[in-house]
Amino acid sequence: KELEPYDIHISINISPVQILQAGFVNEVISIFEQYDLKKHSISLEITETFLIGSFELVINKLKLLQKYGFDIHLDDFGTGYSSLQYLKDLPINTIKIDRAFVINCETDAHSRAIIHMISSLARNIGLEVISEGIENDRQNQIVVKSGCDIIQGYLIGAPVFKNEAIKLIKDYNIDKSKKIVPQKQVKSRGA
Repeated sequence: KELEPYDIHISINISPVQILQAGFVNEVISIFEQYDLKKHSISLEITETFLIGSFELVINKLKLLQKYGFDIHLDDFGTGYSSLQYLKDLPINTIKIDRAFVINCETDAHSRAIIHMISSLARNIGLEVISEGIENDRQNQIVVKSGCDIIQGYLIGAPVFKNEAIKLIKDYNIDKSKKIVPQKQVKSRGA
């Protein structure tokens, strides 16, 4: 609630045990209503791996949460038991590209192709794309060129406490006193 004036979104990882627990959805909705949170200010992140067991039950619970104004992110897409059927049936707003694909994207054509394919697929079905693990400007350029909407990673900064996060939000988004400055690329030559 304290962060609403800054128009930011908070993401919370949800474990399989939590979402399948009786009463969990009602408790989350109750807290959301108790603090009169703005719709779409909270994103719940789920991983593919827990969708295997109780797919229909999970879909129903996610639809209920989405109806109340939560955004649903499919985290670590492509690293688990991916099925395109999930994308068709799951009530999700966003796909998150796992850091495993980003970390080598500067030198690995396969990683770049996977990033591009996931981004293209997501955009074609109306989903937002977040890339995790962006550590330098070159990685940022690659994922943005591939169609990524949002980045996470050390290029922006390390994890910080709330007061430091608010300062970063003010510096980058409100005052615009700080920008991501592209790093100079060092070209290497073979012997």
